[in-house]
Amino acid sequence: MSEARESAKSYERVRNATAVAAGYLLFSAAVWAFFTSPRKHEWVDVLLDYANHRRSQYSGLWSRLTRRF
Repeated sequence: MSEARESAKSYERVRNATAVAAGYLLFSAAVWAFFTSPRKHEWVDVLLDYANHRRSQYSGLWSRLTRRF
């Protein structure tokens, strides 16, 4: 009887792991399709602008710290 329970638990674990892997692959494919659309260059510009903004936002702190040393 316990062997049947262990087999059922093992089957549940495999099924759950397969569902997680399939969900991850589906999400990855959706993100890939979204960012590789014909307007891909616009997304690249948006993401680069955001990265440059964040870098400039914190640049004052680092320049002050490096001047002290």
